[in-house]
Amino acid sequence: MDKERMKCLVQDSQAVSVRFPRIMIAAEKSGGGKTLFTCALLSLLKEKIQEVRAFKCGPDYIDPMFHRTVLEIPSRNLDSFFADGDTLRYLLGREVLEMEKFPESRIAVLEGVMGFYDGLGGVSERSSAWEVADLTDTPVILLVWSSRIRIASCSLQSGFSCRATASTSSRGASFIRSWIHLHPPSSAIRADSRYEYRSV
Repeated sequence: MDKERMKCLVQDSQAVSVRFPRIMIAAEKSGGGKTLFTCALLSLLKEKIQEVRAFKCGPDYIDPMFHRTVLEIPSRNLDSFFADGDTLRYLLGREVLEMEKFPESRIAVLEGVMGFYDGLGGVSERSSAWEVADLTDTPVILLVWSSRIRIASCSLQSGFSCRATASTSSRGASFIRSWIHLHPPSSAIRADSRYEYRSV
């Protein structure tokens, strides 16, 4: 299946398939750099790509204001507590369907919420960034803050990988496991060269 394609319902309840490249920026915890990284990515994509759309997981209204400042257009919320999978896919796909023109160059950037698997009450995956990625079949970049941690970060990465395998349902998302290490400003931001692509 083309991971850039997504089936969503239009207003007359007919399913259509739209090509909408998308990526989610998530982190292992709150304060993990999601908004900073997302806004930087949006700014870069705005210069390179004709149509960029931003979304925020959950009911948060503050981070979408940062997105709007960068893109100069509204950012939308995708909340799996208030909406089921079909509605989430419709809200995501609507950004394409409502365009008068369908430019070849377009992308959606979703910003996660809290830790990747942190949902209701912090004790469930329900309404988590993972659930939104799962329901919308969105690939994920997971940010890992590795200040003052080196070899132990491998255990953290391994844990997220095992959890992803155990949690992914038949409708599961594909994961781009790019472990981004954010160091203090005095150090360069680097990304590990280990990338793993898994389709389900």
